Amino acid sequence: MNLGEHGAITNVMCRAPTIVPPEVPTVRGRVHVAQHGLVRHEDGRGNAGASAIAREGRVDTTLGNLLRPSARVRRADDLRASANFRRRDARAVTGSLLEQPRVRRQRAERAGTRRRGVRAVRARGRGIGSADGLPHCRRREVGLDLVRRLMQQDEKARLLRRYHHEPPLLVLPNAWDVASAKLLAGLPGCRALATTSAAVARSLGWEDGERAPADEMLRANERIAAAVDLPVTGDLERGYGDPVGTARRAWQAGLVGINFEDSTADGLVSLDEQVEEIRSIRAAAPELVINARVDVFVRRAGTLEDAVARGNAYLDAGADCVYPIACPVQAVADLARRIEGPVNVLVIPGLPEPYALQELGVARMTWGSGLATLAYAAAARAAAAALVDQP
Repeated sequence: MNLGEHGAITNVMCRAPTIVPPEVPTVRGRVHVAQHGLVRHEDGRGNAGASAIAREGRVDTTLGNLLRPSARVRRADDLRASANFRRRDARAVTGSLLEQPRVRRQRAERAGTRRRGVRAVRARGRGIGSADGLPHCRRREVGLDLVRRLMQQDEKARLLRRYHHEPPLLVLPNAWDVASAKLLAGLPGCRALATTSAAVARSLGWEDGERAPADEMLRANERIAAAVDLPVTGDLERGYGDPVGTARRAWQAGLVGINFEDSTADGLVSLDEQVEEIRSIRAAAPELVINARVDVFVRRAGTLEDAVARGNAYLDAGADCVYPIACPVQAVADLARRIEGPVNVLVIPGLPEPYALQELGVARMTWGSGLATLAYAAAARAAAAALVDQP
């Protein structure tokens, strides 16, 4: 995990790892930082101390730097002046941090959580690093999952949103189950994942077009988001009859973004209706990254002018990115130039390479169900070749 400049990760030799972003208070408990110093808080005021340290730059906030001897961690000698620091014996300074069972129970009860018999988690840098320098910590305790869900999801959303506004082009592989998500997330340079409604629905025995039950689609997306440490944005079509409720549930499921379509089986939704839905989703899930899909081209229901007008209206309503799905290759440059925000394009035959798309002003590229289709086709070819070669 890495909260970058937004906060500090403190988890070395503690009872349970604690992420301390400046704006989010933690539960009451002990915080212990790295090799050069000890930060510990006994009550709510200790949170402010830890946050202040992070904001003032006295703590190098990346996990890799916290684990290096050269990390700029405030020494214990300097912290003794703080009202929140209580001196313990030498065993605490060396990282033992063992307490009597009764005291541990009291601390857990005050935090609202009982964690009997949970081993201390030692951060040893084990995990897979990504191209942006985010170390992905191994899930070794239930407490780590809870901390991620409560404290790191906002940071993942901010990270995904930021990727839309800075180079390089955001390449989002589309996963359709846990196995594909883990495989794609482990690729060098992969910074985030998307899901695909078509391939997810088919893996569950349904077809695309909101035929799969919303509960099944949300559970499948939740499993994908929980399986990787990267930000995941989910393709949840047009919200399965309840766009706002589906957006809330997507956030609760661990997703940090969604696609939101502007058409149904009956055709394009009116512009005013779609704008109001996007505003409602933004109000209900303020941190969710909304990729507003424009179905003018895939429905053959309008022109490039219509796509530009819809895209800009969706951005004004609170969308973060515009997705003119299946737009003609020759229209990509005009769309990227005239839409006043990040543009997502679908990989289709003849589409320029990622570096060329970036030069045109495109912010994001996805495959939809294309990667799943390629995977199934490759499996069918391999099986067919073996079957043909049988004596």
